[in-house]
Amino acid sequence: MIKTLVSHHLAISLSAAFLCAFFSQELDLLKITLFFCFTWAGYLFQMPRKTLIVSLLMCSLLLVGLVSLFFLNDRYVALACLFSGLCTLGYTFLRPFRFIKTPLIALSWGLFFGISFQNSFIFLAVTGLIFALTLPFDLRDKKSDMGIIKTFAHVLSPISLTLLSLIFGGMFFVFSNAFIGSIYTSAGLFVLFCFSVFGGIKKRSWFYYYVFLDGWPILIYLIPLCLDY
Repeated sequence: MIKTLVSHHLAISLSAAFLCAFFSQELDLLKITLFFCFTWAGYLFQMPRKTLIVSLLMCSLLLVGLVSLFFLNDRYVALACLFSGLCTLGYTFLRPFRFIKTPLIALSWGLFFGISFQNSFIFLAVTGLIFALTLPFDLRDKKSDMGIIKTFAHVLSPISLTLLSLIFGGMFFVFSNAFIGSIYTSAGLFVLFCFSVFGGIKKRSWFYYYVFLDGWPILIYLIPLCLDY
């Protein structure tokens, strides 16, 4: 049951909620709920074969997200949802094009957060983080994507792809240091991030990809919070 939920993008949706809380000056449950629901619904929408249960779950999430958006009454969040939704639709059609898969996923997240919080640094930070976290998935799916989708994993060696992931991951810790609160905490998180990404050079279990990597933004929220106490 747990593996089924996780493989259906539960962890990455929780990560969106925690990342929303991370960038919020004070906890806004409506906005956090919206980020969680729309992120999960967006990933479920991209699944090629949807069962009836998955379709019902997706529609329920969209409904809860729309209700949250209505009560939130924030035009910037509404605009962010629009642009992110267009990126999600575009991903469905543009995914087969060369090298478009990973940048489009990162751009969708970056626009969602950057416009919602009206902050260009948040846009750059989130775009960099999601791009970095998606590259190990490209490396894992290199063989299954062959002949269907052209990704960076097909033209870069595993080491080069990992270094590229570290560069974009570093963008997050540079542009979000003000939210983390300490340069030492940022440096420590980046070191931990480096070890995490280097683990993707060899193919790992589902837990590594769908829990550990997808759940990395949860660590970004919890570790600085714990260190403050």
